Amino acid sequence: MEHFTTESWFPKYFEYTYGIDIPKHLDTLVEKGYALVQTAFDSLDHLNATMKKSILKKKGVTGLSKMEAADLNQALHDYFSEELADHFSIRGYKLTSKGEQALKDHQTIIDRHPKKNL
Repeated sequence: MEHFTTESWFPKYFEYTYGIDIPKHLDTLVEKGYALVQTAFDSLDHLNATMKKSILKKKGVTGLSKMEAADLNQALHDYFSEELADHFSIRGYKLTSKGEQALKDHQTIIDRHPKKNL
């Protein structure tokens, strides 16, 4: 679930083949405590370096061209508090312990569905 974001695109076959409205079902999973929407800071992995540099540049941070990914993340933590959320909208989804347990409890259902070789 950590790969899904509030801006993820989902194939139409979920809806047409399985009758699953993914955005609606994700909202339900969050409402019922199986997943949560991550904070802006927890969602930084979904931004590329250019996006992070742009946010920092607006804040007046210099020396961005020399910064590596970890440096950019640290700078975002150093220069921003909760207002970071105002600078980008993408958020990741994460399973809660309740969601992880539900997957374990229903592994046989998951095993019946085709898997992608990654």
